[in-house]
Amino acid sequence: MKTSSLTTSDNIELRYGYAVSDLRKPWIVLVIPFGLDVAIATPFFDFFKTHYNVCTWESRSVLENSDRACGAAEFSIDQHVADLIAVIDTLKIKEAILVGYCSGAGVALAAINQEPNRFSQLVLAHGEYTMLGEKDCVTQFAADMDVLLTLAASSDERAQLVFEKIQSERYDANLPRPAGLDQPFGDVRYLKRYASNYLAYKATDYQQLAAEVFHPTLLMAGGRDVQVNVASSEKIRGHIRNSSIFVDPDADHYGVLTPDSGTLIAIWNHILEHSHAREFHSHYS
Repeated sequence: MKTSSLTTSDNIELRYGYAVSDLRKPWIVLVIPFGLDVAIATPFFDFFKTHYNVCTWESRSVLENSDRACGAAEFSIDQHVADLIAVIDTLKIKEAILVGYCSGAGVALAAINQEPNRFSQLVLAHGEYTMLGEKDCVTQFAADMDVLLTLAASSDERAQLVFEKIQSERYDANLPRPAGLDQPFGDVRYLKRYASNYLAYKATDYQQLAAEVFHPTLLMAGGRDVQVNVASSEKIRGHIRNSSIFVDPDADHYGVLTPDSGTLIAIWNHILEHSHAREFHSHYS
């Protein structure tokens, strides 16, 4: 993976990663969760880069090395979509396969609503859709994090208290997890901005966005995922006309970031199947 940066129209520096094997090959745009370094996506890049061009980017401002406070407007879903478009425009990507992972699934839904002609397929892997009013769609982890992040966003003093609590407790600390996932919680400045971003993210109705998607879509969920659950992905799938769901009872939340995982294989198979179907349709139509 090569890395570079760009400056957005509202003067935010975005760091992005990319791997180009052949400009004649399709592009995959991976939307990673908020507050993670692009290096976290290395296993995804390694898996796909031989047969696809791949890119991703680091979400705005959360990991910025400053004391700058950021309001909800800076973290709106529209701003995240604008960042995605800025990255693919910089890389001169006309059309791509869009893969949204965890909170990246919400950004992917918003992006494909706003710019449907820029994307050919959609994959929503272990998506966080913040359906907090629907009990069956919320894990205990998500409910607890909602309380903590809402508190952290309310004041500097409360952010410090939440920071100390998170440092002493991790709900999934005993599970095998890729390195780098705790970056948003490693500095109280990051946590405050991450919390503000969370408030902006959960304000969007992702079910409504899903209802407007017409692209071939794969949703993915895992039986061992403690962060999001199968019910939430099933709910979103019910709104997308041209969709299927892959549920792996043994999958946790981290397959997108795990080398050669079953999650990556399932994404590969879905992309390949729909790419062949599209080529057949184009040839005979």
